[in-house]
Amino acid sequence: MTMASRLSVLLLSLVAILGLHAVSIMPKYDWYNQFWWLDWILHFMGGAWVAYLFLVLRRRARPIAIISFVFLIGIGWEVLEYMFNVPFFGVGEASFADSLWILDTLMDLFFDVIAAMLVAVFANRYTKGNV
Repeated sequence: MTMASRLSVLLLSLVAILGLHAVSIMPKYDWYNQFWWLDWILHFMGGAWVAYLFLVLRRRARPIAIISFVFLIGIGWEVLEYMFNVPFFGVGEASFADSLWILDTLMDLFFDVIAAMLVAVFANRYTKGNV
């Protein structure tokens, strides 16, 4: 696969993920409150996208490097979520003492890492261990 086709896949998948995310948070649809599992799907898709981005940037990467990179980006994303929730929705929505918020954060990171593991396994098999 050429670099141009890899970048095309990255761009198209990013547009799809961001488009689904944008529609999900629109007050008109409010899919995040209607479908509790949608957040998990979007984190899975985002984790797979970040893992693929890592593979495009580094053609040869060990699976642990891919997973670690996705986990690091996932933690950064969760920090951003927390920072946006506090000023816009109040501390009650995103509080370290709130066990539901902590569970949501852990589940988000779980799906990020599961997606990274799958991408790493497929990349390892596709390249026959030369990743």
